[in-house]
Amino acid sequence: MENSNHIIELLSILASDPTPSSGFETQESEFEQHQERRHKALREIAQLQGNPVVHKLLSAINREMPAGGGTRDQVLYAAQHLSRLLLPAVVKVRFEEAKLTNYARYLREAGAVDPFLEGANLTRDAFSLRGDVEPDTWADGVNLERRH
Repeated sequence: MENSNHIIELLSILASDPTPSSGFETQESEFEQHQERRHKALREIAQLQGNPVVHKLLSAINREMPAGGGTRDQVLYAAQHLSRLLLPAVVKVRFEEAKLTNYARYLREAGAVDPFLEGANLTRDAFSLRGDVEPDTWADGVNLERRH
């Protein structure tokens, strides 16, 4: 997944709660600074909407908003809720990707292309109904027709 570390960092910011600096209560100024930080993270993540994970997150946020849009705090609350749900899945995918050995990556990538055909798609669907059927060939270059 491209930009996965950056996406995980931004989702972590969105999913976080403000940390009180003294005692058990968060001061209003600290809460506002935290909201600004989350808003900045949401703007950054919106710039990555070409990524399917980010696109789904933004779509889900839009679906949760009221018809006339929402306030900044409503958007941030929805983003926080959805980020908390999405973050473990993204971290798991990133972990699985990092766990692959170089050889496993090579096999996965090499299995998708033919070294003799540049840019060829080797899926089964790519070959269906393509080209003419050639008659069976046997020794000495003699083509033999099949008899039915």
